[in-house]
Amino acid sequence: MPTLIAPLQIILAPGTAGEFAINREHQLNDATLTLSDMFKEHMTQESAAPADKSFTGFEAKLEVSLAEWDLEFFRRATNPARYIVDTVDPTKKKIEFQDLTGLRLPKQQVLIRPYDGTLPTTNRNDWLTFLNAGIETNLSATFGKETQVEYKITFTAYPDPITRVKVVRGDITAVST
Repeated sequence: MPTLIAPLQIILAPGTAGEFAINREHQLNDATLTLSDMFKEHMTQESAAPADKSFTGFEAKLEVSLAEWDLEFFRRATNPARYIVDTVDPTKKKIEFQDLTGLRLPKQQVLIRPYDGTLPTTNRNDWLTFLNAGIETNLSATFGKETQVEYKITFTAYPDPITRVKVVRGDITAVST
């Protein structure tokens, strides 16, 4: 069995015209995947220790640390308020940030593929898919002669509107009869 290594290839909106890949050369540090069951503890009057637990939800997140500073890459990998290309001189571009208060977080499918040697694995059983993921960005840049610009993106899985499934580990085309 081959050794799967980090970082990961992350494909936003796979199989669509808007498909966009974040590859290992864009990443600065290790990616962190968290898959967590959520519980509520049931207490009794007899003890301070829980008597039982019930599932209350499931949370899935992937945090990726990026070092890419290219404006087009940043626009596609994050949720900017506006991206503007000058109509007279298309080499002039800008991203505008503003409060997006009250707007719902845009969501899309995100495919996560570990590397198998130097290439992303083609074994679909090793893939993870966030069926309906929101992207949150946190840019905190220190500019100095011994520092590297880094920004973090967190992908959070939300329920698929139809199936209510959040994450699939393996081949999403697999079906049961």
